Amino acid sequence: MNADAGTWGDDGAQNNRDLVMQVVCWALVAIAAPQLFVPVVSPVVLAAIGLAPWALLLMVFLGNGRYLLFGPKGHSVVVGAVFVPLILGMGALLQYNLVDWQGPATWTVGMAVGFTLLAKMADSSAVAARPDTVTDAGRRSWPLVLIAGAFLGWATTVNLNASAAGLPDDVHSETVVRKWVSGGKSHTAYVNFASPPALGITNFVVPMALYRQSAPGDRLCLVIRTGALGWRWYNVKGRDACGDPVWGKQPG
Repeated sequence: MNADAGTWGDDGAQNNRDLVMQVVCWALVAIAAPQLFVPVVSPVVLAAIGLAPWALLLMVFLGNGRYLLFGPKGHSVVVGAVFVPLILGMGALLQYNLVDWQGPATWTVGMAVGFTLLAKMADSSAVAARPDTVTDAGRRSWPLVLIAGAFLGWATTVNLNASAAGLPDDVHSETVVRKWVSGGKSHTAYVNFASPPALGITNFVVPMALYRQSAPGDRLCLVIRTGALGWRWYNVKGRDACGDPVWGKQPG
């Protein structure tokens, strides 16, 4: 097989394995992509998606060259092993405004190191079995693998925490004193409240649609949730979420 051309070789069985793995990897991307828009908190779905990159690395490690982490285009599992964690991590960052971030951060560091070590062992195994197929270009991808491991660690811990409630929701009806949008490409919307609870947070992320509907003096509902692992995150919702069905300024 020509490593630089990135085309299918003469080994029909190997080509079939590579084609199946490409279908599997891109199917994982399609399943993970909704995390960028909607939080997927079902433990079954999380287990299937979050464990898939680890399973792919194990297949490379134990496959005796049948599967590659880095290799010619269409002949590796890098899409499922690296892109899926990046998508899941971005989805978790977008969906959950964490109050208690230290716990997930600790797990993230550990999982990033473990993921990278397994990836290195898997790649070494593949290189030893198919040295003529694996090029040196993949060696420059280790920083990306480390980042993918960190994103996967963050996504796994945050989503598992959000998969079940640890305590009832803590709701606060708050008065908006300021609203603003951050610069840059993200354009994240924020509000400041007159007397927010002591969370160590002054700028609260708010959905853009709610941001456009609200103004200083309006009341919004700050919902603080505690997950299965004891970590808190918050959502800012319309005032009706706090039991007040009337939109607008607080009378009196």
